Amino acid sequence: MTDAPKRRTRNIAEKRARIIAAAQILFTQKGYSQASIKEIADHAEVAAGLVIKHFDSKLKLFEAALIAALAHSNIDASDKAGFGMRLAEVVLNKETKVVFPAMVMLSIEDEEARRVAMAVFREHGMKPTERWLGGALAAERAVYINLLGVTLSLLDRLFGPELQADLEFPPVQWIVESIQRAVDVGETDPQD
Repeated sequence: MTDAPKRRTRNIAEKRARIIAAAQILFTQKGYSQASIKEIADHAEVAAGLVIKHFDSKLKLFEAALIAALAHSNIDASDKAGFGMRLAEVVLNKETKVVFPAMVMLSIEDEEARRVAMAVFREHGMKPTERWLGGALAAERAVYINLLGVTLSLLDRLFGPELQADLEFPPVQWIVESIQRAVDVGETDPQD
């Protein structure tokens, strides 16, 4: 009898995670406007009413899916040295699903979804990057790094198969070097 509450809690968390994962897939494939609650529920193998019960609306589900996508990033930011290359390795790795940029890009035609995407990006992408960078012009450097990261993701998503975008591809190398320069600003002693 004591296992029932734990099982129920685990089941709720597991269903919520399935809904978010299904939403990420459909928002990435179809865009915010074209993905319906029913399709997301079907993909998650839950009732549509359960989606609304957990998230209240498609817009709040979109927000939760974006936050989860940023929170589950596989990018190792423990050390600033080599960050540009580590970012490129994650984005270009075919086993990694980098969904945040695609979800954002496919949401911009819907004004409410665009506003939510930008708010999530500022709060969960830009601000943490700015804090991590610290030092001179951290806010500007965070914008630069995040825009280059999105560009890298778009390069891979849009042109990867045709251009065989990999770590040796000159535009990828330029992006990696540019990201690393932005990370490194202020990391050296000005007296060096």
